[in-house]
Amino acid sequence: MPRSLVDRLLAALAIFGAGIVVGMLHAPQSGDDTRRQLAGSAREAADAARTAAADLAEPLAESARGRARTLAQRHVPLSGDLDFDARDIFDDLGSGRG
Repeated sequence: MPRSLVDRLLAALAIFGAGIVVGMLHAPQSGDDTRRQLAGSAREAADAARTAAADLAEPLAESARGRARTLAQRHVPLSGDLDFDARDIFDDLGSGRG
């Protein structure tokens, strides 16, 4: 290898090593502390998402219940206009004729 390439590789390794040493000396906390902090943050984010989902779900569910009531009130009286007995339909289904 040409000498200049070797010098460049050694310089790059020295700079990389110096970066690791400086990073270790100036690290704000240990790896265990960082993992605990990240786990706690993840739990808090999951709890916040769960709460937000519940807050959104309840109004949607209430709206769906209201629409179902409205449809039931509109269509249940119409079912009296139909000329059939539901028992006949179930009997036909049970006997394989339906």
